[in-house]
Amino acid sequence: MNDKQPKYYSIKSLFGSDDYVIPIYQRNYEWGEPQITQLIQDIVDYIVKSKSNNAQTKPRYYIGSLIAYERKLEGSVIYETIDGQQRLTTLTILLNVIKKEYPKIDLSWYKKLNLSFDSRKVASNTLSYLFNEIGLDNKECNVAIQQGYNDAKNH
Repeated sequence: MNDKQPKYYSIKSLFGSDDYVIPIYQRNYEWGEPQITQLIQDIVDYIVKSKSNNAQTKPRYYIGSLIAYERKLEGSVIYETIDGQQRLTTLTILLNVIKKEYPKIDLSWYKKLNLSFDSRKVASNTLSYLFNEIGLDNKECNVAIQQGYNDAKNH
């Protein structure tokens, strides 16, 4: 029996440190407008609830599980995503929408893109273009990630 307890991360700690990779056996990114809208609404509901809460401590919001396997690679560690890749990818997209479309929101802690795909170079490149604010015009891009960005931006 594994006695390791789950770790709980804030968005800031999740995207501000470790590197994650989506292995080849995971399905392609498939979330569409309904799933992205629901995630955004869940986050907005949490923000509204935490602002209206008179308690000294903010309530925690459980965004779902992320199951990852520690993979050692050339002296460093990356985390192979076993479960939660759709949410992880969507949160990466959302952070990049906020970074580009709402520059007054402080994302100074979001210094590097920490998500890539093992065998989907186009998907990794698309996330890189978004993170580096490189226009997607005339680039080979993952259509679902590009559409996810547009869906998130329009909310």
